[in-house]
Amino acid sequence: MVDEIDWGNVLGFFGDYTGYESSCNEIRINDYLPCDLDTDRLIQISLQVMDRWVETLKLSYPENSFIVILSCDLDHATLRFHKWREGEGAWMNEDLEQFEDAVCIRKII
Repeated sequence: MVDEIDWGNVLGFFGDYTGYESSCNEIRINDYLPCDLDTDRLIQISLQVMDRWVETLKLSYPENSFIVILSCDLDHATLRFHKWREGEGAWMNEDLEQFEDAVCIRKII
């Protein structure tokens, strides 16, 4: 199935493998939680899920480095991750001051 992917088209749309991977490896935490959670509890749970992702990636792929990104606003929390690739860098600019939403980035080296 992977052999059938038109990587030229994919890379033209996403810019690089990191952009493509970040769009595929995304989960909205809210989709798995009760709707009436307050923002503080949502962030607390999201950070716990992020920690679990970090540990799982470290154990499952010890030879690779990853970036795990958590972004939150008042109503939603989204987790993404991607493999660190030389020449591509992080999917999201690491200057956190530029973002309106709360963002947490963890590097797994």
